[in-house]
Amino acid sequence: MKIMLITYDIVEDKTRTKVADTLLNYGLQRMQYSVFLGRLKPHLYKAIKAKILKLIDEKHDKVYIFTIPKYAIENCAMWGIKTDLQNIIEPTETLII
Repeated sequence: MKIMLITYDIVEDKTRTKVADTLLNYGLQRMQYSVFLGRLKPHLYKAIKAKILKLIDEKHDKVYIFTIPKYAIENCAMWGIKTDLQNIIEPTETLII
């Protein structure tokens, strides 16, 4: 799994909400209103990319996806309201029975 940082600038409110919901549904953590962070398997990255491309207007909207090394998350400096990054650095497995 790779740590991915996804950020966007989307003009239409409805589209912006759909993109945010898509990212949340794939388990990404919202860092700011248009910034998401999380671990993704390669096939999930491809699925998210395909869904986002169907939603956005490429003439007016921008979406960036960055692969972030673990050390960058471990050395992240935060001010203000803190976000728990531990689950992104060392994800826990949950067994649902």
